[in-house]
Amino acid sequence: MIAEVILYGLADRRLAAERPLGEVIEIYGSRRAAENALRAVLRDEPSWAGDISVLELPLVAFPLGTPPLN
Repeated sequence: MIAEVILYGLADRRLAAERPLGEVIEIYGSRRAAENALRAVLRDEPSWAGDISVLELPLVAFPLGTPPLN
């Protein structure tokens, strides 16, 4: 059985070209937690509005022992 897991990231588009892992600066287990974090960041740094956003991070989990797809 293949399971899909969705995490949510707080992303800063200004970092996309500078970081090896791209623009994601923090990962959360729920959209609500990521949105709460975004609101907190924007309260402290209102000028970052438009640069920071919540990004959906779909992951696929394969059971142990599953052969590679390629």
